[in-house]
Amino acid sequence: MNEMNEIIQPELVDRPARRRRIWVSVLLGLVIFASGVIVGGGATIVGIVHLRYKGPPSPEKVSTWITCRLCRELKLNDEQTEQVKNILQQRITSLQAIRYRVQPEIDVQLDALEEQIGDVLDDRQREKWRKIFAQRRRHWAPPH
Repeated sequence: MNEMNEIIQPELVDRPARRRRIWVSVLLGLVIFASGVIVGGGATIVGIVHLRYKGPPSPEKVSTWITCRLCRELKLNDEQTEQVKNILQQRITSLQAIRYRVQPEIDVQLDALEEQIGDVLDDRQREKWRKIFAQRRRHWAPPH
């Protein structure tokens, strides 16, 4: 019988220590999980703010991006690179001018689209549609 007590007793002594270890493991798991949520949420917010539409980039930026890519892909020399960049700046400026010139016509069509779809919807849907459309339109249309 003494042997039986000696065998059982160490288990009884270790039981509170095991419970503590389990709670420590659970708490550490929760801390790690919460840290992941905080870091993930922060990264998402930074990404959303960074990717927010800020209007069309300047012709200089666009021409620089495109020139770099063409230079890499076509192995342009320095003279070609400079000529391509100048051509791109001129054409991009012209394209932006066209876009701004026709933007009022696009706005009329977008207004009609918003109105016509809104007429098909009930009040709750219409309110939600107008919010969705306004958000999308900010991304579609350049600032005036």
